[in-house]
Amino acid sequence: MKDPVVIKHDNFRVVRDDLLPGGTKVRLAKALFDAYPDKTCFAYGGGVAAGMAQVALAQACKQFNKEFHMWLAKRNELHPYTKRAVELGMHLHELKMGMLSVTRARSREFAAAREDCLDIPMGLDIEPCLAELERVGRNVSKQLGGDPKECWSVAASGTLTRGLQRAWPKTKFFAVQIGHKLNQADVGRAELIVCPLKFQQKPKKEDRPPFPAVPEYDQKAWKYMKEMACRNALFWNVAGDVPA
Repeated sequence: MKDPVVIKHDNFRVVRDDLLPGGTKVRLAKALFDAYPDKTCFAYGGGVAAGMAQVALAQACKQFNKEFHMWLAKRNELHPYTKRAVELGMHLHELKMGMLSVTRARSREFAAAREDCLDIPMGLDIEPCLAELERVGRNVSKQLGGDPKECWSVAASGTLTRGLQRAWPKTKFFAVQIGHKLNQADVGRAELIVCPLKFQQKPKKEDRPPFPAVPEYDQKAWKYMKEMACRNALFWNVAGDVPA
């Protein structure tokens, strides 16, 4: 898999993983598959229908010939992200009681019953994925001619920022919280910035970046970058949006 493309936008440098089908999580999923070669099936319990993890994991499983099951709260109509994931081959399990604790429990139970199946932790927060972020981060440094002075990203689980911190020990990190409340341990040494929008809410048009990004996710960090980031700060764009 090719290293990320880095492109200059305004006064910032942007890792454009929206150019990779499925985005950064496809990189992490490939690392997970390599770490568990005996697993042909992967399970994931999701928290919100607007999460892009389902698309990324479905894309990765399709690409590398793996079986993928996901548990989500039942909705009257499937979210566009869920529709896309199903099109890619995801086995969807809808639950009337679809709280995160329930979807996670069902995923773990399913995986435990099959020797060939692995339950994926939220945010792919597992060592092979963190190690892959460290590796890719070092390769990005080679493109830049050195580690970035600042790195900005959104944070739902904090996996991305913690993995990159392993690659760039002297970089100053900023993580914009866009989902449930995080604590400092979740984001490592990053400065945590809380976005007041609910996860499903999209930022105002004037606050959106000049490149494809997920409205519920990456787009929400751009406002804070414009206000606070230094010149040539690096932004990690995890994925592009999926058309409705």
